[in-house]
Order: sequence, then C-alpha cells, then structure tokens
Amino acid sequence: MRSIIAGALVGTVMAGVASAQVPTGMVAGIVHDPSSAVMTGAQVEAVSRATGQSRTTISGEHGEYSFPALLPGDYDISVEAAGFQRTVRTATVAVGTTTTTDFTLRVGDISDAITWPRRRPRCITTPPR
Repeated sequence: MRSIIAGALVGTVMAGVASAQVPTGMVAGIVHDPSSAVMTGAQVEAVSRATGQSRTTISGEHGEYSFPALLPGDYDISVEAAGFQRTVRTATVAVGTTTTTDFTLRVGDISDAITWPRRRPRCITTPPR
C-alpha cells in the first residue's frame, strides 16, 4: 500500500514539474576578428523581435557566447567591440535546440572608433545681492 501511495505521489510531483517547465532553446556562437582570431570581451546582445526584451553577455576567453533558455522565436543578435563595426544577425530559436550564430567583426571606420567626450557645462556664478 505504501509503495502505491509513494508511486502516486512521485507521479504527481513529476507531472507538476513537467508542466512548470517552459520550452526554450539557445543561441550560441564564437566572435572572431578579421584575421579569424577569437575576440574576448565583445558585447553581445539578443533582442526578441516579438517582445523587444533583451539580454546581454560578454564573449569569453575563447570568443564564445551563449544565451540559454530563450523563448522560441526570432532574435536580433548584435556584437560590438571597440574599433570594430557593430554587426547584427537574425537567429531563430526553436524548442530544445541550439542555434549557432558565429560572427567575424570588421574593422570600423575612424569615426566608428572614436567617442568624443561631452563638454562640461559652463557654470556662471553671481555674487549674492
């Protein structure tokens, strides 16, 4: 009798866990420079085309990045690094799969690599009257 009750309890718990799981997929890849060397520290962003929600990560020691547990759908995956052009690709995520999206960044124009600092606002003080 105990084993029947225990079995029913385990089955009920497992059914609850299975129904609570959300079906997801993953996007992963490697970021390279123009010479095919891996790029560490590139900023990678995934933006859902359906919801506009975004997630960011940084490419690892071997140029790798990943976005696990993404809901199914289309995502804009972008990569940025200092001195390189921003690159965007579309990836489609399906349940239970990994979509591989590798990037080879191109060297940016000088205007793409330079960021001018803002000028400090002028502060004019007047003596109290």
